Amino acid sequence: MEALINSAKRRELEKEFLIQKKQKIDTEKEEKVFVTSAYKKKLMDRELIKKDMDLEVEEKKVDKSSNYNLNLFLKNINAPSNYNRYNRR
Repeated sequence: MEALINSAKRRELEKEFLIQKKQKIDTEKEEKVFVTSAYKKKLMDRELIKKDMDLEVEEKKVDKSSNYNLNLFLKNINAPSNYNRYNRR
């Protein structure tokens, strides 16, 4: 049950992060601004989620390169040297 709550919170934060990214809201300003501890925690959560999203994208890139189907390659290796594919019955 706790895992479902955590995943819902994560999705909520991801949505909020994407909305703010689309709106291009700059949360860091040169001026000193009063920031509550809850908002700091929220910013830290966003950073963690952003890192997780980046890692997932990187993992997907790696996974794409390793999904080769080697069946035909192995079939040709196991074929006898006098095998002619045109003389099949």
